[in-house]
Formats: sequence, C-alpha cells, structure tokens
Amino acid sequence: MMKDTKKNAALLLASLLIAGQASPAVSAEPRFSKKTITLEVGETADLELLDRGKYTHYSVSNGYVFSYDKDSRTVTAKSPGTAYIYAESDGEKAQCRIIVNGEQEEKAAAEDTDDRHYDKNVRVLYGKSKIISAPAGKDVVVKLDNSSIAHISCGVIKNDSFDIIIRSKLPGKGFITVCERQSGKVLYTVKLTVYRTQDLAEEEKGSDLDADTYADEVIIMVNEERNSRGLPSLEKSGSLCKSAAVRADEVSRKFSHVRPDGTACYTAITEYYSHSGENIARRVSTAEDVMEAWMDSPRHKDNILDEGYTKIGVAYDPDNRVWVQIFTD
Repeated sequence: MMKDTKKNAALLLASLLIAGQASPAVSAEPRFSKKTITLEVGETADLELLDRGKYTHYSVSNGYVFSYDKDSRTVTAKSPGTAYIYAESDGEKAQCRIIVNGEQEEKAAAEDTDDRHYDKNVRVLYGKSKIISAPAGKDVVVKLDNSSIAHISCGVIKNDSFDIIIRSKLPGKGFITVCERQSGKVLYTVKLTVYRTQDLAEEEKGSDLDADTYADEVIIMVNEERNSRGLPSLEKSGSLCKSAAVRADEVSRKFSHVRPDGTACYTAITEYYSHSGENIARRVSTAEDVMEAWMDSPRHKDNILDEGYTKIGVAYDPDNRVWVQIFTD
C-alpha cells in the first residue's frame, strides 16, 4: 500500500507540475496603426504596421490608387479610387483601406448622364485591354476625360479609320472623344466603362452587350497568348462570330462538335476557308476562366496557337454559360 501511495503521490505531483507550467507566450497579431485612410490626390499619410514579426511582406491591391513606402511608412495618394494595403508577418495578416478622392472622379460622375450623346458604348474588364476602331479625320486628337480609369493610345490610320488601344487602370466610367486638332470639333464619342467581373454578374443576365463584351475579352486574351509566343494576332471576323453564335445555341442543347442535325461543326461556317477549328466549353462564367481551361487543355491550346489560322469568331451564351471559338485560315 505504501508503495502504491508513493507512486500515486508521484503521479499527482507530476500532473500538478505539468498543469502548473506557464503557457507559451503568444505574440500579438500585426495590425496597422489605422484601419482606413481618406486622402485627396497628391496627399500623403503616415501608416505604421504595429506588432510586426521578423519577416514582413507588404502588398497593395491597386498600385494606381496609391503607393506605400515601407521605409518612411508613408502612403501617397495617386489616383481616385479605393484600394487596400496588406501586410503578412510571420504567417499573420493585416490590412488597411485607402480611399482617394479627386476632381477626376467627381467630373466623371457629373458627366455620366443619359443625356450625353455617344456613338459607341465600350466596356473593358478591369486589368485588361481592348482595341476599338474609330473614324479618322486629317488631323485629330484623342482625349479621355477620366484618365484614372484607363490609358489610351492610337494606332495607324487605315482606310479613314484608326485603332484606339484602351488599357484599363481602375473601375469607373468616362468618355473618349476624337476631335479635330485645330477647331476642337468632336467627331466621335465613346462611352467607356471599366468594370469588374462581379459588376457584370449583378446586371441583367443574358443581354447582348454582356455577351459581346465577354466574347471580345476572349479574343484579346487569345491574341495576348499568341503574341507572347511570337505569333501574329488573329483578326476578329463578324461572319465567324455569327457562326459561333449559332454553334453556341446548338452546344447549349448538345455539347458536341457534331451539330444537332448530325453534320460536323464546320458546316456552320458561311465564309470561304480551307482550314478550320472549333473550341467549345460550358459551365464557365468568365472569359478568364474559360481561357484558362482551354490553355490547360493541349488540344484546345493547339487551336489557339495554330500558326495557320488568321481569323477568329467567338460567342458566349450567358444563359447557359456556353462558349464557342471558331478559327479559320
């Protein structure tokens, strides 16, 4: 009994010693000195990360809106908009919202009315680019009234028209005008919207504008993939886009390269060709996702990067989330 008692006492003492050990020190999570900062364009503000660990990484959601100098711990407002700064320190994360106000944002909001005339309505996905065609005069200048949303540049004049290259910067709205340099007379006006994918998802599903916008995004991404490999861009064909729209309707009913009437998919093409290809996809909601899926598939990727193709047509059926690409030489 004594032996058992001593043994039990020893076990009890051990358990008390273990239970009585000090808990390991828990370091405080990193946090910024402010949760939200509101600035005007050109203003600066101090922002410090508190309780940071040994290894810290900083990032910003949109470098067009503001910049952050981690040495001076200073935020500098650059363009109107809202963005975030993130810090990750020893596996823990912190964030601060930066709101930048400015005259450009107010001007765009004031001018964005249904009463203002425009010749073309163009949408560009945030972070992407788009090329549009505009009529050219003898000596014209192109202006964007809200430079915070995009950067614009001009291509070579061909057959009384020229390309306007739009590179998006921030979600928002504005107007592009083509004017005579000497008189200032406005020849052509484009209503420009830079949007996020979730913005489109909130709008009425299935509109022609949404479908055309998505299709144009795919064509831009196709040419970006080709250009990055030294291949020429494909020309958008209106005829092929119509054929792709026919196929999108068919594919929504029968997911196959064989048409519902039993003929091959290429019989939907109405223009002359000697070499063609088709990519189809379904249950995908964004241009980025469908392009990623196609580029991850060797056979679909081969169509996109085929050196023999010169034209492309794309269609999207938002009601059924069906995509079709048609390629010809």
